[in-house]
Amino acid sequence: MGPLRILDRGRIVLKRFQSPRQLFILLMAVVVIVGVRPSDTLGAFTASLQYSTNTAGYAAAKATVTLVPAPTPGTSTSQTPTTTPPSVSGDGTCASSISASVRDQGIFAYEFGGDHSGDLVKDRSANQFDAVNRLERARSIYASPCAAENLAALSFVADKAMVYTMQPTIFNGGSFAVETWFRTDHGAGTLVGMYPESQPTEARLLPSFKLDVVPKTGGLVFSTLADTPGAIEFDSVSTNRSVRDGKWHHVVAIRDELTNELQIYLDGQLEASAPATHEMVDQLGYFRFGCDNIPDWPELGSQSQCYGGDMAWGAAYRRALTPTEISEHVEAAH
Repeated sequence: MGPLRILDRGRIVLKRFQSPRQLFILLMAVVVIVGVRPSDTLGAFTASLQYSTNTAGYAAAKATVTLVPAPTPGTSTSQTPTTTPPSVSGDGTCASSISASVRDQGIFAYEFGGDHSGDLVKDRSANQFDAVNRLERARSIYASPCAAENLAALSFVADKAMVYTMQPTIFNGGSFAVETWFRTDHGAGTLVGMYPESQPTEARLLPSFKLDVVPKTGGLVFSTLADTPGAIEFDSVSTNRSVRDGKWHHVVAIRDELTNELQIYLDGQLEASAPATHEMVDQLGYFRFGCDNIPDWPELGSQSQCYGGDMAWGAAYRRALTPTEISEHVEAAH
């Protein structure tokens, strides 16, 4: 860093510091010295604590010494030490915007294709709800919708390529949201669902919900399984616009218990909504991205299949995301 001017018995002294740590030590020393013996030239000073936000979007306390004039005895002042809470939207990156939302009733946030160890996919939230990457025919590609971060994505080759949570969780329906960034020019199949089993089996147990790219139209369908003993019923909403255009798309699927709606947001805009007229089935199960073999599902018929395409992020919440949050997640990619 450059030279710093300090006062020494009325003289200006130039000193070059080799590291921020040296400067921090000096400033702390100034605060202590001045606090013990105020100078007529410098007056008295106080220090403040400020917050910063790291690249992962988590609030971090940063000890920044700010020298401000102390109040004159017998007078009041508004210049008192303060703490400023971190921004809700973080530093404007995909990582920070998603991480900020996950702090509020989030379940997990996965950066697909990120810095993971072997087949482990680390949860970027504080919940440590890690996942398993079973991708015999998938590969990490250095392409991402989040241009500023230069992150990798994961290419699903549609042949039993999937990511699933390591541990089951109780999923009680109610309000929830799932989101992902994805890109495909030909594929269909399941983007994300909640299943009684971590991987597809011959039992073909029904999921409590899932979000798919429709094979026939290239649109999206989001469906939830109703809690109707003795009958298989669904609530479902679908979109018409094809997403098989080779471009990155951001999708959020929401079940909002307050409005009794299913919603699909595509690229930041509400693309479709439909009434949610049934209670959802409660389930102890696993979140799974990328693969499915469930027959007779709304809009899919017997064509449920593994997804073919790329994915960059996946997150889930025990609440509905707000339109503002969704817009921030999309804008963070640009």
